[in-house]
Amino acid sequence: DNLQYYADVPEFESIGDIFRNYVQKAPKLTVHSGTHPPGGTLFMWLVAHLFVYDKLTTSFAIILFAPLALIPMYLLSEQFYSRKVGLYTLALYLVTPNLVMFTATSMDAVFTVFLIWSVYLCSDFDIF
Repeated sequence: DNLQYYADVPEFESIGDIFRNYVQKAPKLTVHSGTHPPGGTLFMWLVAHLFVYDKLTTSFAIILFAPLALIPMYLLSEQFYSRKVGLYTLALYLVTPNLVMFTATSMDAVFTVFLIWSVYLCSDFDIF
């Protein structure tokens, strides 16, 4: 899954190129990049240009980025329920089979970080 986003990194020269030309380049990109918003490709591009463009670095970047979802996940659980529920939530999340199996090979963990942080940041607006 993340290898497809990874393969499309050389197609873009800059972050601006990703945002300006993604739609025009989409038909020529791999299946995932060509049918999804630019988030995965942007993340891979940033990793490649901040560190090194190789598969191992990309996988480690995802593995190290994914735990950033734990902070708002705990805070949301604590805010709506209790500290105990927050800790149970973290424990369950950490042993979820798809998380354990696919974190290094899928962009789902990266997308989860942004989703959970968005929910947490909106939780003070009384929409929940």
